[in-house]
Amino acid sequence: MLVVQTVFELTSDDDGFSFQDGVLSYNVTGFLAFQPGNHTLTVRASDGDGEHEFTWNFTMDPTAGQEEGGIDPLLVVLGVAGLVGLALLTGVATVLYLVLAKGYTWRKFQVRFPRLMGLVAFYVPLVVAVVGVLAGLVYATSAEHKIRFLVEYVLVAGAFTATAPLAVQTLRGHGLRLAQEKAFAQMLFEMADAMRGGIDPVKAVRELGQNPTGPLKNQLRVAADALGLGRPFGEVMQQFARNTGSSLIQRYSRLVTEAASAGGDISLVIYRAAKDMDELTKIATERRQKMRGPVMTMYIAFGVLFLITATLIDFAPNLAETDLSGLFGDGVGAAGGAGLDVAAFEQKFFHLLLVASFGTGLLVGAFTEGNVRHGLHHMLLMVGVSVVAYPLFVV
Repeated sequence: MLVVQTVFELTSDDDGFSFQDGVLSYNVTGFLAFQPGNHTLTVRASDGDGEHEFTWNFTMDPTAGQEEGGIDPLLVVLGVAGLVGLALLTGVATVLYLVLAKGYTWRKFQVRFPRLMGLVAFYVPLVVAVVGVLAGLVYATSAEHKIRFLVEYVLVAGAFTATAPLAVQTLRGHGLRLAQEKAFAQMLFEMADAMRGGIDPVKAVRELGQNPTGPLKNQLRVAADALGLGRPFGEVMQQFARNTGSSLIQRYSRLVTEAASAGGDISLVIYRAAKDMDELTKIATERRQKMRGPVMTMYIAFGVLFLITATLIDFAPNLAETDLSGLFGDGVGAAGGAGLDVAAFEQKFFHLLLVASFGTGLLVGAFTEGNVRHGLHHMLLMVGVSVVAYPLFVV
């Protein structure tokens, strides 16, 4: 609020002004909020003696009156880095204990904790990203020559380091799962044909595992070896399905196991299961193809946002040179549009693009596959375009 001491009385109040106890007050709108720096204020008033004009020069200093000391950002960063280092030392000590005292090996860990192996691609890059971001923030806060958007670049680089391996793993795993589901349906067709010729399910799987090809070759080879050692057919098929990680394969594997345990001629049951699964995979493929239109719509919307941002940034310098005092009456002037900081204007829109990139990319994954993990590669693509194109073609 801007307060002007006066010694005369007003006959009427204008919009935005208030007069009480010899004090004339005017609420400065958010659009004309004063930025740090030098400003000139001009007030024009009229009475019976004519028009009068008063001018003041003042400096806007947001740090004035604040107590010195406070929390040093560098100490906060170093404290967080110390906690990360302590966590790393704890992890290294735990690994050394398991290896030296319990005889753990990397292969044994992979077999006993297969789910945790999928998280290695996330936690290890996350730790590296946290350490890198902390080091980058220390440099950004202590550098003598400030680089524009350096803090944003550091945070984006940390996000890329933390999520890029997980995005690649998710994308590859998704494609492999789809290929395995199609291959499993084809395997069921071959099993049904073999059993129609008089071959039992155990021998059919062992024959298919002799010279396997395709995305299921490793699982088929393991299953054939397990059946050769005398393990039960149902147990082998369940383990076969778990190794693929596909819920669809696990469902039809249970169906085949229950049919085999019931006995009799199950070739027709397996054939119907294979045909049903093949139709489901085709429906899923058709659905993904139809979802390309909405995904492209989201990319187009992001491109439109980028163009709108570029247009507003181009218009901002003209707005900064415009006298906006006429929008708020003749009583108050904002010389040269001092309330508009073009640099801050560009930075805010850069933040807008980054937030939109993160949100839109993750939304694509949730919209198409029902899981935000499948949108990580879309997010990285949009963020990369924003980081590269905004400084080059907009600012």
